[in-house]
Amino acid sequence: MDLFDGLTFIGNCQKGYGQMMARGAPGDVQNSLREWYDYSQKFLTGQISIDEWASMHKDNIMKYLDDSLAGSKISRSDLDNPQNEPTGK
Repeated sequence: MDLFDGLTFIGNCQKGYGQMMARGAPGDVQNSLREWYDYSQKFLTGQISIDEWASMHKDNIMKYLDDSLAGSKISRSDLDNPQNEPTGK
């Protein structure tokens, strides 16, 4: 599509969990995804502002963080100690 011809990805955000966080908590956390659809619909229909959307999105990610980590077999200790190279690859 011509619209995206000039798009250049930088870093690794387009890979792995960076792209998944755009739709609620990473992994298969259905409650997070449902909440994301709800507040995104409210934003797109003008019921909430972008600042409200961002606040709700942050709350959503944090609310389901432990579920996301468990589903990915990653612990909070792994986040605190990335040198341990937790699961995934």
